Amino acid sequence: MVPRDPRAGSEKFDMLVSRIVAATNWQNAIRASDLMANDRRQIEIERELRKFNYYYLSKRQSKSEARRFIGAHQRVVTKEEIAQAVAGCELDPAIVREGKEGLFEEHLYPKVFPTSDPYFYLNRFRLKYEVRYRSKGYPERAYATWLVLQIMWSHVAPMIRSRALADAFREASERNTQPIGYLSDAINSMFRAALTFYRHKKEQGETAIDVSTFFKRKGLAPEFETYLGGKGRAFHKTVGKRVERFEVELRKIAS
Repeated sequence: MVPRDPRAGSEKFDMLVSRIVAATNWQNAIRASDLMANDRRQIEIERELRKFNYYYLSKRQSKSEARRFIGAHQRVVTKEEIAQAVAGCELDPAIVREGKEGLFEEHLYPKVFPTSDPYFYLNRFRLKYEVRYRSKGYPERAYATWLVLQIMWSHVAPMIRSRALADAFREASERNTQPIGYLSDAINSMFRAALTFYRHKKEQGETAIDVSTFFKRKGLAPEFETYLGGKGRAFHKTVGKRVERFEVELRKIAS
């Protein structure tokens, strides 16, 4: 039953529409992300990100197609990229490694898209960009990306709570200015810590766990944090110093 009052039960109405679309589509394979493309929250996010010069692709479309339509003056970002950024910062890294479509399933969708606040998404998206960029060219780092992102988020999140510092971080990341150099050093150190942690835990001989399988394990983040507080404390100290310098430079821009 759909309420007559449009202000009541809007989430149930959006879900009903998605289910009707899925049930009546006989020609195209419908993904979980497709069902959410017209969700009210997606429309709100698209509107809010536009204020920051980000063109948000909530529907299935390639970035090249979008750029032909909007030109080169806006940054194009997909809802899948945003979903991975949020999940990478907030959820168990193993969940993100299971695939991006799962992030649009009903049990995860409210956790991945809990608000229409653009800062919530842009802060996480820019950090994900910086972490993934530092994994390029290093095959083993690719597997550790989501674990590193989550731990780095715990370091960066407290310093960008204000809008002024969040803006400074976003602009520094977009333009690759000086503060990002210190953040880059911190991320590189965290990657080295994650791979040293893997080699410490993987076991030896026939029972050794390969790097891909190891970083798919659930509950790895708390184990890694324990390692950083113990045998990996040297890495933790180095990351802390570089993050502190990053914050100093960020505050100079924001002031």
